[in-house]
Amino acid sequence: MTAAADVNVKDMFISVNRMEVGNAGKTATEEIYEEFGIKVHSIVNVVDIYNYLKEQNTKESLEMCQKMQSYMDKYCNL
Repeated sequence: MTAAADVNVKDMFISVNRMEVGNAGKTATEEIYEEFGIKVHSIVNVVDIYNYLKEQNTKESLEMCQKMQSYMDKYCNL
């Protein structure tokens, strides 16, 4: 839609890339690039968060890592 302005978006920034599987086994960020030609950049991704929590080596962080690993195995394209 260019009714308001003629804008060409080449890059987009998101806080967290959850790296979830979309259609055809690709991540949502890959799909956005293929469909719209927009490169998606993230500050962190789910693996960064997982590794940070693992490094904390507390009972709570390790419990969260177990939950995250289960989530990533089921939903993420790593």
